[in-house]
Amino acid sequence: MKNYALILFLAFAITDAIGQDIKAMSDTTAFKKALFEISKTTNTLQANFIQKKVLRVMKNPIISEGSIAFQKPNSLRWSYQKPFSYTIVMKGGQISIDDAGKSSQYDMSANKVFEDINKLIISSVEGTILDDPKFSKTYLESANYYIVELVPSDAFMKDYITQMNIAFAKTDLQVGSIKILESQGNSTLIEFSDTRVNDPLPKDVFELK
Repeated sequence: MKNYALILFLAFAITDAIGQDIKAMSDTTAFKKALFEISKTTNTLQANFIQKKVLRVMKNPIISEGSIAFQKPNSLRWSYQKPFSYTIVMKGGQISIDDAGKSSQYDMSANKVFEDINKLIISSVEGTILDDPKFSKTYLESANYYIVELVPSDAFMKDYITQMNIAFAKTDLQVGSIKILESQGNSTLIEFSDTRVNDPLPKDVFELK
């Protein structure tokens, strides 16, 4: 159950910087078409991230730093470097976890929970989550971002999250941040930086050493 929570916690209200002068998106058709074209040509993606976890029982947020790497069709590495070492690799229907040197592996095909979470994380990174019928969607924008608010209609997801917001930079339509509001009243904000699209990936990036 601990691993379910940790992986779900990766997958998922808008930041103060984005949440200024929010209005309804003026042209959702053009946005979705442009995002579709970007996702078609994105074969690899790398980025750094800062994650801020707000818990009701704690005064200050828990701040973590790390990096991600993605390669089509479904390979993803999510790695925390600070303040602890924790890496998840999803590849070929397998989830491998390295928790500070302690390794474990799971077969996604034998577990619908892992399978659904894998699809959710990758579709969020790619931007293809807009096609997911398990979420109702509201399209907004600010001066610098297109923002999509997603509310789960799936019963399983409703048990964990109430809303997920994805902000796409207007300059290049890359994901700038993901914020998740959880059903327990907690929230997780992941802000991405130094995003590199279609740069070569290290040969062993999707292998745990």
